[in-house]
Amino acid sequence: VGLIDWEDAESGRRMLFDTGKRGFRDTVAKLSRERIENLRSRLTTSGIDLIHIDASGSVVDPLVKFFKARDRRMRR
Repeated sequence: VGLIDWEDAESGRRMLFDTGKRGFRDTVAKLSRERIENLRSRLTTSGIDLIHIDASGSVVDPLVKFFKARDRRMRR
């Protein structure tokens, strides 16, 4: 939490963001949820599975759960 000095690589424009402000955090969270839902929708339309893996935990558990569920789905 604090100030972030950000520079747009394409335009060179610099901006200062205060990550300590609730509005900033809420906006970033909302944009992140929208990006994930958009990706999920596009992948589903293409018949591609999406696995959410929280990087703060084990990567093995979500993968095992996914492949077991996929195996059950394929057997139907």
